[in-house]
Amino acid sequence: MSDVIRIMVVDDQVEIKENIKRLLHMADEIEVVADASTGEEAIQLLDSAQPNIILMDADMPGMDGFETTAAICGKNPNIMVILMAVHRDSDLLRRAMMAGAKDFLIKPFSEIDLINTIITVFSKELRRRSSNVSKTTTEAKPQAVTRLGKVVPFYSIKGGVGKSFIAANTALVLASAFPSRRTILLDFDLSFGDSGVILNIVSRNNITSLVNDDNASSFDAFKNHICRYNDCLDVLLAPFEPQYAEEITLEHLTAILSILRKEYDYILIDTPAKVTEEMVSLLGEADMILMITTQELTNIKGIATVLGLLESCGVDKRKNRLVVNKFIDELSVSTEAISSALRGEIRAVIPNDSLSVTDSINQGIPIINKNPASPVSMAIYDVAMIIEAEVRKPTSGSDGEKKGSFMGKLKSMLGN
Repeated sequence: MSDVIRIMVVDDQVEIKENIKRLLHMADEIEVVADASTGEEAIQLLDSAQPNIILMDADMPGMDGFETTAAICGKNPNIMVILMAVHRDSDLLRRAMMAGAKDFLIKPFSEIDLINTIITVFSKELRRRSSNVSKTTTEAKPQAVTRLGKVVPFYSIKGGVGKSFIAANTALVLASAFPSRRTILLDFDLSFGDSGVILNIVSRNNITSLVNDDNASSFDAFKNHICRYNDCLDVLLAPFEPQYAEEITLEHLTAILSILRKEYDYILIDTPAKVTEEMVSLLGEADMILMITTQELTNIKGIATVLGLLESCGVDKRKNRLVVNKFIDELSVSTEAISSALRGEIRAVIPNDSLSVTDSINQGIPIINKNPASPVSMAIYDVAMIIEAEVRKPTSGSDGEKKGSFMGKLKSMLGN
C-alpha cells in the first residue's frame, strides 16, 4: 500500500461527488484519484486508478452500488468499499454485508464522520495484513479518532422471551456488516447464559476464568478469555456452571466494561431476567437499553415496573428502546396497546416463528446465517440498525459523573 489512502468516489450525482472531494481535499493522508458516475465506469477505472478505498453510492441507475461492490470485491478483494445511502434500512444493511462492503455511511455526513470512517477502515485492513507490512509503514498511517464504545444491554423481565437469541444474532449482524468496527457480546446472564449454545461455542474461556486471572488488568490479558466467532465477533461467555456465578461481583462487571469500552465500538450485553442491584446498575451505565417484551400481559407489566424503577433511579428514559418479540397479528394485544402501556415507541417488531428459531438454536447456527432473508432475520437487522445509529453519537459525560449520581439513587431505592 502507498503512503496515501487512494480514494475513488462513485455517485451518479455530480454535486455529491464534488462535495465529497471538497471534504477530503484538506486531508493530507487522503487523495481522490478517480471518480465515476456508474458502476460500469467504476469497474473500468480500477486498473488505472488503483484505489485503496471506494466510496460507493448504493442507489445508482443501472448497475447499483451493491452489484458493483460485489463485482469489485470479487475481482480485487484488496479494495475496500464503503457504501453510501440516504437512509438506514435493514435490507440495505443486509445487502451491503452480503456484497462485501467494509462500512456504511448515511448521507449527509460530516467531514469528521467521512474521514474517520475512511481511516478506520484503512487502519483495520492494515492491521489485518500486518504480516506483510513492516512495522514502520503501519505506524506511519493515521489513526482513527478514539471513542468510547457504546454499551447496549438486552433486557427482559422473564425467561423465554427470546432476549439471548436476539442479542446473539444482533451482535453477529453488527460484526459482519461493519467489520471496520469492533463488536463484542458479553453474556452477563451469569447463572443461565445461553450465548454459547446459540452460537455453538464450547470453551472453558469465560468470565469466570477472566476474573480469576490475577494478571487480567489490561486488554492484552483479556484476550485469553474471549472467544472468537466466525472471525468477526468476540464473545465473553457466562460461567460454564451456575455455581460459579457467585464469584462475580458488580465491581468485576464494572471493571470489565471500563476496559472493553476503550477497545470496542459495540458492547452488547445479554443480561439476566431479574431485578438486582447489579442489574439495575448495569442498565444505568448503558448508552442504550433494548427492552424485550412479548404480547403476554405479564411480560408487559414486568417491563413497565422496571422502566419505572430505572426512571426513579435517575436513568434517562430516552435510553430505552422497546422491542416486541414473537409477535402474532391475530392476538388481541397490538403494538399500539403495548406502546401505550409502556409509554414509549415500539422500535422493532420481531414476528413469531418458533419452528425456525428453535431449529436455529438446536443446530447452533444463528438464524441470520441459516436463513438471512427470513422475516425474523430481517427484523433483527432492524434491531441492529437501531444500535448502529447510536454508535456514531458522542458519549456524554464521564464515567465517574454518571456513576456518582446514579449509584446514590440506586442504593437509596434498594435500601442499601
